[in-house]
Formats: sequence, C-alpha cells, structure tokens
Amino acid sequence: MDDQFPPRTHEPLELDEVWDLSDALADRIDEGVEEVTPAVLEEIAESQGAELAHLYVAAGLDPDTPWKREHPVAFVLCTGSCQAWGAVDALAALLKDRAERARDVRPGFDIVTTACLDVCLPSPPYAVSLGPEGKAVHPGVTPEQLLEAVRTRVDGE
Repeated sequence: MDDQFPPRTHEPLELDEVWDLSDALADRIDEGVEEVTPAVLEEIAESQGAELAHLYVAAGLDPDTPWKREHPVAFVLCTGSCQAWGAVDALAALLKDRAERARDVRPGFDIVTTACLDVCLPSPPYAVSLGPEGKAVHPGVTPEQLLEAVRTRVDGE
C-alpha cells in the first residue's frame, strides 16, 4: 500500500506530545467545556507551552471533538497521516491567516482538524472547505494553495 503514496516530505509530530495535548483538551471537556473554540485551544496551548497548530492536531484525534462553528466557511484538515506530507505547515498557515483576519477585522473562517478524511490518494495532504456554496476537496494542498482557497471561499475572489 505504501508504494501508492508519494514520498513523505515532512516528519510527523512526536506522538507523545500529541497525546499529552489531547489529554489536556479531554480534561477541559471533562471540566465542562461543551464546545471546542479557538480560545479554548489557545488557552491550552499557552498553558502547555505548545504550538497552537499542535493543539489542533491533538484535537483532531478524537472524531467526537465538539467543534464550535462560528463562520459560514470552515476548512477541515486531515492532520493524521497527512502530517507526513505537510498538513501541519498548511494548518499553521491557516491559523496565521485567521489571526491576521481577526486583527484586521476581516471575514473569518473556522478550522477543524480530523485524524483522517479517508481520501488519502492520490496526493496528500487533504483539506475540505465547507461553505454556503457547498463542499470543495483540496488534494495535495500546500500552504499557499490553502490560502488561495481561503481567498476564494471566504473573500469571494
């Protein structure tokens, strides 16, 4: 099966770190957090001394993570095996763009992660954008391509 995939281009995150972050999020949910928001993930990342993108990867491990949608457009990223093809870099670019938009009071979007989108071939990493116009699949997405998809889906360019 591995011979069907393109060569890996990135090292996945350390699994121990991801599990620790996942446990920290699970603790917050057990304490009464009903929906996972960017603010919740930012708070946990800061308290754990972790990169925000790593917290999003950890949140995607649980298919039942109760994500809160706040915007008409959402980007769903595979951050499981797709890490080996740059999914974390793409996620970091999305997080940076979303933060800049919030600071500049421009239209925002939601970011949701999942361990698997179940569409690995032919070219990971994969992202899906959901919006009023429907769903679009973005295969083999680079950070630059994902930001172009944001401009198309969110800004209507």
